[in-house]
Amino acid sequence: MRVFLDDERTPSQIYGDGADDDWVLVATVEEVFELLKAGGVTHLSLDNDLGIGFKEGHTIVPWMIEHNCWPTDEVFIHTANPYWAPRMLMDVNRYFYSCIKP
Repeated sequence: MRVFLDDERTPSQIYGDGADDDWVLVATVEEVFELLKAGGVTHLSLDNDLGIGFKEGHTIVPWMIEHNCWPTDEVFIHTANPYWAPRMLMDVNRYFYSCIKP
């Protein structure tokens, strides 16, 4: 299952026409945690800014590190946040691609 976290955009707006059919759209960090814990997530695409009063997407990467609970294939960072995008990508590259994947 491909999981797309965003409160405003759709997968097609990021990945092109037709992508909406390929992704499960979720709007909260808690939904991502539940799907990861349930298993079967192959791809995860993360936004950071999810609206006032909601946990931000950058909290997912440390959670995945702490729980060693990752998608099986790939993690994408699609947030436009100039502060969090490089930090999220750095942690994904360090832990997911270096430690989890052979």
